[in-house]
Amino acid sequence: ASVVPVASSAIAWANAAFRSLTGLVAADIERATLSQFEPRAENDATMRSAAISGDGLILRETRWRRGDGSTLEVEIAMAPVAELPDRRVVTVRDISNRRRTVERGEREQRRIAGTLDLTQRAHSLTESEIFDETLMLLQQLTGSELASMFLAVPEGAQFELTSRRAAGGGGDTVTV
Repeated sequence: ASVVPVASSAIAWANAAFRSLTGLVAADIERATLSQFEPRAENDATMRSAAISGDGLILRETRWRRGDGSTLEVEIAMAPVAELPDRRVVTVRDISNRRRTVERGEREQRRIAGTLDLTQRAHSLTESEIFDETLMLLQQLTGSELASMFLAVPEGAQFELTSRRAAGGGGDTVTV
């Protein structure tokens, strides 16, 4: 999606892809600015990365808020227009899927590292310590305040609650 803003960040022209990405209609473009899509600074430090080249090209990743309130991760590339020094060509790409993929990979790395650590220490832990360490790891990985562990019992499709752990607390061994 491309747009040509003047130095004040007021948008002078936007193509259909930009309007679709931001939820703007053609009539609203003249009153729009690039900064209106940035969430308020007190809510989040939204700029993820920035790079500036010698020829004036600016590339950055940030979070934008659409008119309907939904957020998306975008990559913004701004380049000066040689013939018009007060304008820049701006290209905006939705990188939400890429950001989610990176975050998923980071979570997987934490999961694997935590599981490997627990596996390496398991021989020196008691059964209840293994349950508690497992539940603590699950709480860290999922951000949950409560974690529970169930084991299957031989009598058909039944489970036994073997332990649970509340936020900040120790584990309980519970049998039902």
